Parts: sequence; structure tokens; C-alpha cells
Amino acid sequence: SLIGRWVEVALRPPVKVAGCIESERREAMFHRLIRTLDLYDGLRLPVKVGRLELLLVHEEGETRLMQRRCPHADFALDRCTISHGELRCPGHGLTFSLRSGRCLNGNYQLQQYRIDYDGPWLGVDLSP
Repeated sequence: SLIGRWVEVALRPPVKVAGCIESERREAMFHRLIRTLDLYDGLRLPVKVGRLELLLVHEEGETRLMQRRCPHADFALDRCTISHGELRCPGHGLTFSLRSGRCLNGNYQLQQYRIDYDGPWLGVDLSP
């Protein structure tokens, strides 16, 4: 079963092969989020990976993955607006740069995550 496989992979130490960890362990750390064919402008997809609440956003032809809640007041960003590379929180109107995650009108940082691809799937690899 998948649960048994996760436990087995988690208990084995990573094996380095030419600077990479073995592919089976890599697959266990890759979390599929959505198929690339299902992306569309305006997409706001809240996802939970373990304890992390993330938000997958596709706008203006670009896909980004970030923390789901505003670092200012913990407001859900699911209904955020995006324009010209900036995300606006629907709670208090704080604006964040999508490029850096930095708040443009406050001292806050929006954590972003690198998106990986596995065939037709878009996902995140949260291995340390």
C-alpha cells in the first residue's frame, strides 16, 4: 500500500548517486498538485501538503505556489487579486511582489515554493 511505501522510504537513508538522491525517494517527496492541462488564468487552488497550507495561483500565464495565508493577519489569500506581477490580499489590501514575495506596503514576506514537474503533473518537492 502507499502508506507502507511512505514509511519504508522515510526510514531508509537517502542514497547519493552522482549528486542526486535515488529516484524512489524523490518520488516520495514530490507532491502532485494539478495536471498542467488543468491550469487556467484566474486559478486559485488551495492545497494542503502535510501541515502546510499552500495556494497555487495561475495568472497572466505564470504559475506560482505560496503560503495560503497572509503573513500580516492570517487572512486566506484564495480570493486575492493579481495584476502586473503583484498580489493584493483581500483582507487588508496589502500588496506583495510575486517575484520576491516582499510586501510593498509593509514589513512582511510571503513565503513562496518552487514548482516542480513530473510528466504532466505540476507539484512541489518539500524534501529538506
